[in-house]
Amino acid sequence: MNWIDTNTLIAICACAIGLTQFLFWRYIANNKAYESEKGKNLATKEDARDTSYEQEKGKNFATKDDIGQITKMVESIKSEISVKKQRETEYLYKRNECLIEFLNCLDELEFYKMKIHRISNALDSPDISFQYLCDLEKYILNLSKQYRLLTVYNPIKKNEKLLLDIYNASNDFSNLLYRTVFKFYNMSIRFNYAVNNYKKTGANSAMRLYEEVKKEAENLIGKYNENKEPYKKYRKSVDEYNIYIELFFDAKLHLKTNFQMEKDKAEMGTTTL
Repeated sequence: MNWIDTNTLIAICACAIGLTQFLFWRYIANNKAYESEKGKNLATKEDARDTSYEQEKGKNFATKDDIGQITKMVESIKSEISVKKQRETEYLYKRNECLIEFLNCLDELEFYKMKIHRISNALDSPDISFQYLCDLEKYILNLSKQYRLLTVYNPIKKNEKLLLDIYNASNDFSNLLYRTVFKFYNMSIRFNYAVNNYKKTGANSAMRLYEEVKKEAENLIGKYNENKEPYKKYRKSVDEYNIYIELFFDAKLHLKTNFQMEKDKAEMGTTTL
């Protein structure tokens, strides 16, 4: 009985030891499998995180590049708008300046008209009439220049004939003044020759020349005063241009650079200018 019990006990112990070893190694195997799977999971998570980070980083870089491109486009558009606005402003300034300058040029002719009688009373001073001739030459040249600029800046082609008539009337009157002064200048030279010759020689021929020149000067100024038609046309042209300027500014055309609509109206004959 004791022997059997001892053998049984030994068998039981052996089974217990075997079972324990089996469970231990199974535990070890399971633990290794767990650690391996855990490592894989960690690696997968890290890979996923790294991939997600790289993707997000790439998106951020792309976003920055897009923002940079958009910023450049915005700045470029701003620059183009600024340049265009500057050109439009310069154009408006030059055009408005041209319109006013032509009006000033027309009014200036009144100043030259007033000097005619002074010239007729200064036969003993050829320098006065000569200087007046030079001033008139510059004026006529400037009038032509201002008119050419006006035709360039004029937005409504329908008004070209009106502007041409205004220019022609002013130019005709300025040329009349020039011809008159030129005759006075020649008379002034002859007058001075007669005076100086008479002082030196006392010759009757010199006195006759003196009287002759005075008579010619009186006749010339008389004809000038009687010929009022050129001056009337000139004054009418100035009044018409004043109306043109008033309408131009009342319509606020001095603030506009796009006149296509006004041109279309002009072609249809519906413009107010």
